[in-house]
This record gives sequence, structure tokens and C-alpha cells, in this order.
Amino acid sequence: MGVRLPMQGAAGYVIDLERGPNDPPQPVRLVEHKVVVTPFRDRIRVCGTLDLGGPQGIQQHRVAAVREAARAELPELAWDHEFEVWRGDRPSTSDGAPVIGRPNALDNLVVATGHGMWGLVLAPITADWVLRDIINGGNPYDPLFSPDRFQLPFPRSIRGRLTR
Repeated sequence: MGVRLPMQGAAGYVIDLERGPNDPPQPVRLVEHKVVVTPFRDRIRVCGTLDLGGPQGIQQHRVAAVREAARAELPELAWDHEFEVWRGDRPSTSDGAPVIGRPNALDNLVVATGHGMWGLVLAPITADWVLRDIINGGNPYDPLFSPDRFQLPFPRSIRGRLTR
């Protein structure tokens, strides 16, 4: 479509556990460990870490670090009943900020991607901006997240904000 978005996969690790009687009723963010524990109907999901451009495949030392951090904080989870461990890529931009908005060249396209590890946290505000744009028109987006910031030369509207 002619919109340049330098992206790469940022791999996160997931450990799925069976549900247990002492599971947290809502997601728990272990900030200092960069781990999130999320209850689902059929499992507890423990997620964390980030691999950028590293080796492909599951790195067991990364899984162990996520497991140890979560187990230290939430020992009551069903750690003896892990049933799946996997690694998945999160779309991440080269500058670490998400891409949200309409490219100048395509006013009928809304881009909302590149949230990396912050996808779950930024999903509500991103959805609100996109909804307000589509329903009401206008431009509710912060120019710092513009899809045009990767075009050369930088659009004047964001050039000053990137160098502050």
C-alpha cells in the first residue's frame, strides 16, 4: 500500500497452567519482573520476557526466568500442571512506539499496530481513538504515533517532537 512501517517480531514467552482453586480472579502484573499472569476460563497464562532478533525457537533459559519470577510471587498456582509452553511474536516498531493513525497518502486506511509488549495495556486507548475517528471523523491521534513518521523526510508535524 506504499506505507513504510519498519517492524520486527518481539518474541514473548507463554506458560499455560491448569486452573486451580487459588488462581487470581483478574490479571496480575508483576512489574519488577515484567511478567503478566492472566486467568482464562480454561487456564492460567503466565507471559513475559522479550527477544528481539535473537535465535528462533523456544529458549529454555527465558522460559525458566518467567517461571521463576511468577512462581516466587504466586507459588499457589498449579505449577505442577503446566500443559503448554510457547513463544509468540508481538509486532514491534523500530522506534518502540506503536503506529496509530491515517497515513497522509491514504485517508481511507487506519493503521493500529506495533504495540509490542504494550498491546494489552494500550488496546483500550487505541480502540477509542480508532472508534472516534471512524464514527466521528477528525484526527484524535497523537502525531508521535503517525504512520508517516517512517517516511523520508519526516513530516514536519512530528519532526520536532522526536528530537526533544
